[in-house]
Formats: sequence, structure tokens, C-alpha cells
Amino acid sequence: MFKNVKTSIASMKTLHRVVGSVVIIILLIVGTMLLAPYISSPEQVRNTILNFKYVGWLIYILLVTVAGPLPIPSPIVVIGGGYIYGTLLGSLLSYVGIILGGIISFYMIRFGGRLLLEKLVDHHHRINFYHLINERGHIFVLFAFAIPIFPSDVVCLLLGLTHIKFRTLLWLLVLGSIPRALLVAALGSELSLGFSWRTMLLLAIVGVGGVIALFRERIKKFLFHELHEVEHLVQQAEKYESEL
Repeated sequence: MFKNVKTSIASMKTLHRVVGSVVIIILLIVGTMLLAPYISSPEQVRNTILNFKYVGWLIYILLVTVAGPLPIPSPIVVIGGGYIYGTLLGSLLSYVGIILGGIISFYMIRFGGRLLLEKLVDHHHRINFYHLINERGHIFVLFAFAIPIFPSDVVCLLLGLTHIKFRTLLWLLVLGSIPRALLVAALGSELSLGFSWRTMLLLAIVGVGGVIALFRERIKKFLFHELHEVEHLVQQAEKYESEL
């Protein structure tokens, strides 16, 4: 029975990722078809999108928003926003989208419950996150939003199953998302201007975030040594349950 449940959950996670990939492909195809008559250089694409003005803003915010609940790589989207709209406006639009996407993710689990969370978030992320928030509280949540030791798009999903109040989630999300929106959009803006020492500095800072994301499991175990024991105890408990 447990094997069947795990197989079902794994298939739903695969479906979730597939849906996200399909959405990306559709958006790329539609965007290419719409912009094809105007495409001759990245600069011309940028100017064309800027001509849409407020409509372009809304479409961009929507894209960043859906990158939260769906497995769409939001940093790439935010870099694009910085390239098109510049650091100030690009950061602001990205920030609004990140907040909206986080709120949607939070309420997806608040209403969908544990089964939905299990279908969307890997088991070890759930174990680690709930142990750390129980031990370190809201400061850890702020840390998790600002630094990618957990996939940034799953933190709000995980919080949906806790007893955290919405207003507390909101101020943590608002404060913790500032570095991500500002730095990544600034990098996109600098790329539109050509390479300079500022571009290299931002690339280095964002690159550190990328390295943290790439090796997040090792970094978590290094920063929080007790996670080894926590995961071992959970594995023993699951093994015992499967034998019943």
C-alpha cells in the first residue's frame, strides 16, 4: 500500500514539472510568434516590449506570479525583466509578481492540505524545513526566502501547512524577497548595457546564489548538523510503518 502511495505521489510531482515545462514552451512559442515580425536584435525586442507599456507590465507580473506555483525558473524570468525594464522598474514588477506567486502557493496548500503538498514538494525538503522552522522560528523563514538553501518557490508551499498567520507570512515574504528581486533584476539591467565591473560584480553575487542552490543539500547539512539525525530517525519510522 505504501509503495502504491509513493508511486502516485512521484507521478504527480512528475506531472507538476511536466505542466510547468509545457507552460514555458507554450509561452516561448506564442511570444516568438507575436514578436517574430519585430525580431532582428535583442535591443529591438526590448524596445518592442516597452512599446506595450502597461499591458507589458501586467503580462510580465503574471509570468513572474505563475513561476511560483509552477516549476518555472523564476530567476531567468526576473533577469529578463531587468534587461527589458531596468533595475528600478524591473525589480518593482518582479517583486510584485514574487509576492503574488508566494501568496497563491501558500493558499494552494492551506486549502489543498498535506496530500497536495506531498505531490508538489520532495520528501527531504519537507522534513528539513519543518524541523528547522520548529527549532529556529520565523528568523529561519526570512533566511530561507533570502538565501536559496531551499528552492525559493517551495518555501511558501511548505508554509501553507504550518500554523503561521497570513500577515506574518506576508511581512516575511516582503522582506525576504527583496534581495532576490533587486539583485537578479539589476543583473539583467546591466546585461542590457554591456559588460562592466558592475556586471561582473552582480554576476559573482548571483553566481554565489546559484552555487548555494546547486549544493543546497550539502550546505544545509553543514549549517544544520542535526539534519543528519533527523532524516535518519524519519527513515527508521517510515521503514517500521511499511513493515506493519
